[in-house]
Amino acid sequence: RKSLQSLLFGAPATAVLTFSASNNAGSAFASTLADDEIEEETSVGDESANSFTFEQIMETIKDDIIEHQYLITGDLNDVIYMPECEFKQPLQTIKGTADFKKRIGQLWDQSKSSVELLEVSRDDATHIVATWRITGALKNFYLFGSGKLAPFIGRTRYTLDPDSNKIVRSYEDWESTPWG
Repeated sequence: RKSLQSLLFGAPATAVLTFSASNNAGSAFASTLADDEIEEETSVGDESANSFTFEQIMETIKDDIIEHQYLITGDLNDVIYMPECEFKQPLQTIKGTADFKKRIGQLWDQSKSSVELLEVSRDDATHIVATWRITGALKNFYLFGSGKLAPFIGRTRYTLDPDSNKIVRSYEDWESTPWG
């Protein structure tokens, strides 16, 4: 048995994860994962040190969206992704976590942008779906005037590799367009 922190970072400790349902400080969801609450045998796929349970991957995705705002900052926890993961978005496809971090970080004006997580759920044995809303502005895009985009709702479908239980594909679609 190992804690999430131990599995992710190799440090034996209790991990405390706090997630808010939105960017408002009002509502929050907290869960504590102690050493005795996570069993390695619940992992899907390879039982190596880098294999995570479905629940651990879902919690990391929540943290990446809520706390790290990765959809506008590029700041994702790449330990749950294969290095060559494909990030497919309506206007571009990015290959690899390093390129994703760089390109997304350069695209959005983080001082004027935010992501609100609406829902994360397990879709089937190898897929997780996150629904979110982005409000914000792009950097250096004068085509849109100030760069400000209309708030829009999108969905990301994460595909897990059944052997490594890491994300190999992140497919994003939008319910509406960000330019209104």
